[in-house]
Amino acid sequence: MKSGGYDEEYLADEVYDIVRTIKDPEFPHTLEELEVVDRDLVIVKIDEKRKIVDVEITWVPTTPSCGFALNIALCLRAKLDKEFS
Repeated sequence: MKSGGYDEEYLADEVYDIVRTIKDPEFPHTLEELEVVDRDLVIVKIDEKRKIVDVEITWVPTTPSCGFALNIALCLRAKLDKEFS
């Protein structure tokens, strides 16, 4: 599906390129380097009728009891808000 010249796969690639470079709050590595985010887990849906782009990012914390999980989620949201606002 296309919206404004962009399709869902293109936008999913763009979203991944934006979030993969976020630094983990605990480790001196990016979320991509730690395999916290993965391109295959970024899904974009375009609703032409409502003019909405829905982005879903499934990410995997480095440990099940990650104390920074909320911080990482907020970093993902803030970075995307900044890039797409």
